[in-house]
Amino acid sequence: MALLDAYTNDDYRPEFSTLVIRGGPWTAPLPAELAYLNLDLLHEHAFAACPPDIALAGNGWLHGITGEPSQVTLQAHDKPVPPAQDQDSWQNVMESPFLTAGLGVRLTQVTTDGPQGRVRLGRPGLYRVRICRSDAAGRTWLLRFWPVSGAPEPPRCLTRTTADDLAMGLVATALWSPGATAKTDLAERLLASEQDIDAALQNAQHNNLLHVTGDASTPVLAAVDRRSPEERDPARRRSGDIRAWAKARGIKVNEPGHIPLEIAAQFQQNTDLNE
Repeated sequence: MALLDAYTNDDYRPEFSTLVIRGGPWTAPLPAELAYLNLDLLHEHAFAACPPDIALAGNGWLHGITGEPSQVTLQAHDKPVPPAQDQDSWQNVMESPFLTAGLGVRLTQVTTDGPQGRVRLGRPGLYRVRICRSDAAGRTWLLRFWPVSGAPEPPRCLTRTTADDLAMGLVATALWSPGATAKTDLAERLLASEQDIDAALQNAQHNNLLHVTGDASTPVLAAVDRRSPEERDPARRRSGDIRAWAKARGIKVNEPGHIPLEIAAQFQQNTDLNE
């Protein structure tokens, strides 16, 4: 096991109390062992408004709730550090898959993407990240990344002092491992009781975060696509862009209704000139 790269920021000032780590989002076809993943639901904005349980990671991003200022350390390893080393030293520890098309990850902000520090990971692909968090004022974070192969192991909590949001812990499981999961396994992964899991399942359904089917002992979890119809459908999104462009120029377009070809052509010509 070797530490390949590291960076520490002792005075991280988060926007909206959110820790933000980004790599490059994966846009190419997924390898066969990852083909079941839904990259749309793993997009950074799919669950951005939902407070995570300790942290939530997806396709090229990781979010956590933090204070100001925070101390944040990023580390790249070739193999995982033994879990006991972190469990003995940190109040909250969890692990999650992390997918990236980039060669590294950077500490950044919600609304801007300028790096405040970065570490080089290595090859693009699937990684596992161990997130260690203290609950002291401002909070202190240690994030360890290492490469993995094959189908990702779902997120797992190794130690916790508080149950920040078990519903989002269930969402994280559904994002990385959709389908049937025994309630006993969910409880073990989230370090919660089965009664807590029942309450979190109800909460997730009530807030339209999860579709839950199957029987009580082995629920089938599917994350809800919370994106707008325009975000889900590129053609509809383009129609919205054309209508907004036409309205800004006083060009009348029926809504709803067919967009005349000449207006679509004008929009495309304007787009080409501005690229």
